[in-house]
Amino acid sequence: MDRYEYEEEEEEVEEEEEEEYEYAEADLDAVAIDESGEGDDCDEGDEGDEGDAGDAEEEEEEDYEDPKQDLGEETDEETKRATPLLSCSPDDTPKKVFEKFSTLLPGARQSHNPSAMIQRTVEEMLNTRGFEFVRSVDPSKTKTKADVVLSAKRSDSTLLALIYFKEKIGKEFAKNIKTFYMACKADKLVVVALITHAAFVLLNTEIGSVNIFTPESLLQNYTKHCLVPKHEKMSKADAELFLERKKLKSAPHHLPKISINDPIVRFHDWKRGDLIRITRNIGGAIEPNIIVRIVQ
Repeated sequence: MDRYEYEEEEEEVEEEEEEEYEYAEADLDAVAIDESGEGDDCDEGDEGDEGDAGDAEEEEEEDYEDPKQDLGEETDEETKRATPLLSCSPDDTPKKVFEKFSTLLPGARQSHNPSAMIQRTVEEMLNTRGFEFVRSVDPSKTKTKADVVLSAKRSDSTLLALIYFKEKIGKEFAKNIKTFYMACKADKLVVVALITHAAFVLLNTEIGSVNIFTPESLLQNYTKHCLVPKHEKMSKADAELFLERKKLKSAPHHLPKISINDPIVRFHDWKRGDLIRITRNIGGAIEPNIIVRIVQ
């Protein structure tokens, strides 16, 4: 290759490079123009979106209505009445405590009234013990000052139940209860009230068969609770057969024990020496778990 041909080739390469450079500058200018145009369009679009959002917010504000306007002016008062504070003092009687408790549930049904709940539980307890013909006696005709007086009968005995909500029973009240109990010639007595120690001793010493419960302990029938197993007293024949089979007829005290003060025992008024069959359904067992305990 001579010198002239080499110079011609160099000139051609330089011309091609200049053309490529010009094309590249033209492309960069076009891209800059497009970007500036798109930016303007975006700004206009954003402004349009903001305008639409503002219109939507104004429409929502116009459509929004305060729900309290439909409920009326009583809404705030009802809200205040629905959330009172329960403050009780040690001097409050059970009746006052129940009234304060009831204020927490405005418009509650009669079935949720603590007094009605206690009375219903007492009636269920008497029916469980086998008493029938449970009837209410007018408390004003008695000198016991009880809020509720119930009389019940069964084939072998009669029972008198006194329920107090207003007063705490002291020794003087206990004397009036004893007088009324003797006048009615009842065989058993049930007292549901807060009671002093002196009154408790007087009733237990001068009245042989008496059961004393606090009102709070009878707010519900715990024998129906899902976690309380089935308790039933064994008949005399079944108890003798069981002790003979277990070879414990001469020593029944070796059996597992249940306290005479157990709530279930007191609810049924079972006596010392009674055999109680307790049936538990544990998990998915095919046969229930049965255990016999003696009341002590």
